[in-house]
Amino acid sequence: MASIFRAVLNFPIPQFATVGGALQYGRSLGRSLSQPEMVPWAFVGIVGGGWFIWPAIDEDWKNQFGLGEKPEEEIIIVVNETPAKPAFDAETQFKIEQAHLKDAAEVETEADKIIIAEIKGGNFKLLEKGWESDNKSFMMTVDEEDEEEDEDDEEDEEEEEEEEQEEEDDDE
Repeated sequence: MASIFRAVLNFPIPQFATVGGALQYGRSLGRSLSQPEMVPWAFVGIVGGGWFIWPAIDEDWKNQFGLGEKPEEEIIIVVNETPAKPAFDAETQFKIEQAHLKDAAEVETEADKIIIAEIKGGNFKLLEKGWESDNKSFMMTVDEEDEEEDEDDEEDEEEEEEEEQEEEDDDE
């Protein structure tokens, strides 16, 4: 039995060399901490350690020992409840069910039918006219954008001057 104990004490441990060295360090630390002048520091160490360690502890572990909140029971109750369906009359219910469906006769106009027939034939010239006009209106050169910004700035300055004049008139 003594040989097993001696073998355990000689077992290597990082930082302390052996288990025996770790035990000796623990005993000496315990003696120094049991001195009366170290008692207030023990309180500070416990509070400070708890301050940093408590948020890192898993919520399941806290709940297992009754130290955390008990949200599981509340969540189960909320999840198992199903909301009541609103009651609609037959006409409204039919409209809701058919809202995503559209009648093709209502949507297509004669112009749409002509364009669709042209597209099926591979002719996109009718659409290209619209594309050209849209592209020209969407594309601006840098100079045009600068001119618009300058005009906006001038309008803002004029409005500010008018407001200042109104305030001066009110003060008089």
